[in-house]
Amino acid sequence: MKKLLVIISTLNYGGAQKIISNLLESLPGCWEADIILNDAENIVYPYEGNIISLGFKPQADKTKLLYQLKVFLKRILIVGKYKKTGKYTACVSGLTSANIANILTRKKGCQTVISEHCYMTEEAGRGIHKYIIDHAIRYFYNRADKIVVVSNGVGEDLIQNFQVKREKVCTIYNGFSLQEIRQMSEEPLSIKEKEWFSSGPVLVTVGRLSRQKGQWHLIRALKKVKKLIPKVRLLVLGEGELENELKQITAALGLKDAVVFCGFCKNPYKIMKHCDLFVFSSLYEGFGNVIIESFCCGLPCISTDFNAGAREIMAPGTNMNNRVTQGIEKADYGILCPVCDGLIRRADEGLSPEEDTMADAILELLKNDTLRKQYASAGRKRAEDFDMKHIIRQWLEVMEA
Repeated sequence: MKKLLVIISTLNYGGAQKIISNLLESLPGCWEADIILNDAENIVYPYEGNIISLGFKPQADKTKLLYQLKVFLKRILIVGKYKKTGKYTACVSGLTSANIANILTRKKGCQTVISEHCYMTEEAGRGIHKYIIDHAIRYFYNRADKIVVVSNGVGEDLIQNFQVKREKVCTIYNGFSLQEIRQMSEEPLSIKEKEWFSSGPVLVTVGRLSRQKGQWHLIRALKKVKKLIPKVRLLVLGEGELENELKQITAALGLKDAVVFCGFCKNPYKIMKHCDLFVFSSLYEGFGNVIIESFCCGLPCISTDFNAGAREIMAPGTNMNNRVTQGIEKADYGILCPVCDGLIRRADEGLSPEEDTMADAILELLKNDTLRKQYASAGRKRAEDFDMKHIIRQWLEVMEA
């Protein structure tokens, strides 16, 4: 029996947490996993293994430095203890603080594998938080045995902007249980959910309501779409700190009847399956998990050409460093449009050029049944490349190196 130690903050919500969950669920029977979490409350994602809780209470704001310091110090003690006695083949960690703890507790014979799921130049933020993360990555990451990144773009960001050694970096795309997603998509809609599809085409976007996701740009673009397709509707799946502001923007634009804030959905796939089009307005990402999930649900996709991931997923034959800055790009697996500028404008201000282009991309697909069906079919095939049964082999090679 081979043993794996995993370090992650929670198995609650988040892209990194979901991918760790998929990894744990896909381990062969000859592997056993211990999972160190900040807290064991409110576990949402499935897992196979033994939970070890640091005993912290769930926090509304996990960015506070005092909380982060307490977690970090206790994590070092607990991880070090388990590595001394556990006889692990490998220790896999996700997110910066857990990665540093993994590196500081390195043990001979246990492969130290850290994973980075974010485009860190954008994610690090500003002020003291950015200073700490920036220096921690530069000083510690090269001490890991391997750094798994979720896209080539994330890897290049670490190499070019944080002086991480190229030979340490290994790209393993996020893996998905496609069969599970398809099964969940077949669950029946509630009476309330059926009302969302009562008339006209339905767009959907999924993600935390935060600055990173840029949903206000999509809502503003919808204003132009609605003028030409009056019965169009947008479903916004997710919750977050910008919810009230997004609702205010929606009301100011006169779109309260066209935008539905659905909140957190335990099963978003059954809703996505019934929509006509998925639109992703992110300013930046590490990968863009929900693009693959939309493909699996049979949805044609429009995405901003953000750093990093969308181009690698939707236009894999093109230069990763290219970015569409004007007009739309009809890629192999969907439409790419320019990243918006991140500014929140008044309701009476005109659309930015990028918002205008996003609206044009939506209109292009809603009016072109042939192209929409073509992208839906191509997306289903593309999703197969990210099935966890393929991805797990790459993880095993890294953990057993």
